[in-house]
Amino acid sequence: MHDVTDAHGATVGDIVSVSIPDGIRSRAAAAVFLVPVACLLAGYLAGFLLGGWLGKDPETTAVIGALASVTVGMLGIRLAERTVAGNAAFAPRVDAIISRGRGQQ
Repeated sequence: MHDVTDAHGATVGDIVSVSIPDGIRSRAAAAVFLVPVACLLAGYLAGFLLGGWLGKDPETTAVIGALASVTVGMLGIRLAERTVAGNAAFAPRVDAIISRGRGQQ
């Protein structure tokens, strides 16, 4: 794995214990699962209401609005991932070296 914080000096072939900082998994799961669903629902509602207001078929505009808002939501998640990727506070870290690889013992 790359981008893992290693303060123990592990090398290739070592068996290590890796942990992810508390709260990161739940925030990542929320971003990946809840944001797209919220965008889908909000876009559908906005499209449905806008379609009725414009005199167009509300179902068609609702689907278009849902697809557009999910796309924007996913792009936002991708942008946030790129921003967070360089932050060491969010990186997995080596907690311990369980055993050294061959020739390293």
